[in-house]
Amino acid sequence: MHKKHLSSVAGVFCALPRKANVLYYRQKGIVMKLAVLGGTSQVDQYLLNHALGSGYSIHFLGPKVNPSVSDPELTVVQGSLQDVSLIEAAFEDAHAVICLPYAVTDFETLGNVVHTMHAFGIVRLILAADFYKTEPHQFKNMLQKAGIDWTIIHHGQAAPTGVPNYFAIPDIDYATYLVRQVTDVTNLRAAMVLSN
Repeated sequence: MHKKHLSSVAGVFCALPRKANVLYYRQKGIVMKLAVLGGTSQVDQYLLNHALGSGYSIHFLGPKVNPSVSDPELTVVQGSLQDVSLIEAAFEDAHAVICLPYAVTDFETLGNVVHTMHAFGIVRLILAADFYKTEPHQFKNMLQKAGIDWTIIHHGQAAPTGVPNYFAIPDIDYATYLVRQVTDVTNLRAAMVLSN
């Protein structure tokens, strides 16, 4: 097991060794690896395309992936997020983790993600949560105790059937915003709803 501690001082990452932090890699022009845990939404495809186009290497784990997304920097493992060995495989050598909508909807899965992040020395988590299917304050409480730099982002477009949707933003913009959060320190340890 590898351990790394990260704190945020004046909006700048300061890390102790196992891996340098994500900003270090970005500044040095080193290809950063993202572990992306996917669900079944259209956001998955947009995020994969945007992240690959931005120069990231991706290990994607989810129940399915759109076959139109293909790139030598993309490794796809189809499987359940309940399988800890698959999560471990996805997190090997990763610099950050993005959990897409519908990927993490319960505390057990989130606990497995956080535990595996600790084991591999990963400190950056971007959690795209479905506002109507998860308990944002409970996820936030759990993450505040986790010792990692997290951001929870709820998509304003995810309104239940029959509810007027005045805050919708395109999925492609949501995916782009999620990728930007990997190196953006503005929203560390924050939960927000993204809308137009």
